[in-house]
Amino acid sequence: MKKRIETLPFVKHHIRLRREADLETKLSRLGQVIPEVALTNSHNGTSGFILDAALHRLVCRNGLIAACSQGSLRFRHTGKDDLTGRILEGAYEIVSEFPRIADKVEEWSGIELNRGQQLALARAALPLRFDESSGVTPEQLLQPRRYGDTRPDLFTTFNVIQESIIKGGIYTGRKNGRRQATRKVTSVDRDLKLNRALWTLTDELSKLVAN
Repeated sequence: MKKRIETLPFVKHHIRLRREADLETKLSRLGQVIPEVALTNSHNGTSGFILDAALHRLVCRNGLIAACSQGSLRFRHTGKDDLTGRILEGAYEIVSEFPRIADKVEEWSGIELNRGQQLALARAALPLRFDESSGVTPEQLLQPRRYGDTRPDLFTTFNVIQESIIKGGIYTGRKNGRRQATRKVTSVDRDLKLNRALWTLTDELSKLVAN
């Protein structure tokens, strides 16, 4: 426990940044989604700065990570150049991707999935977080947590699966007489990895459905 306390000031942290101008955009009108720049860093220099395009869905406060065309932007901790300037430039690169991401959300919102296609996405997403022994099923990943998420479009389905994977709370049986439920993902690294992978899976399915 002592070691954990000593390292707490140096753990990896994740900050979301948003511009006032992005509070009323196509994204917010489409699905109450606000585009953000996600900054990940650690105080002790064990990892560099990482910038990602992010989406904040107001209805469930989901922290989605969107895949930019150039991928995540990474900056090493060095004292030899203008790190702050490079990070600011990177943030503007991310912001420049917001219109493309808005188009992607609009596209996904217009793709209606049948039940088989929804299950296909859930089956592909399941091993990102759970192994076979977990007892979690694709059907459980597709269980909406609010009435508005019963729509069968791709963007809504993506959000339902993402919330199930990240927030946990899926009941998988009983142990010692108590109901067991999956836990919320609290690791910054794992959260980012899962979100990026799920976005990529959904994008691939959108291409298959479109064809």
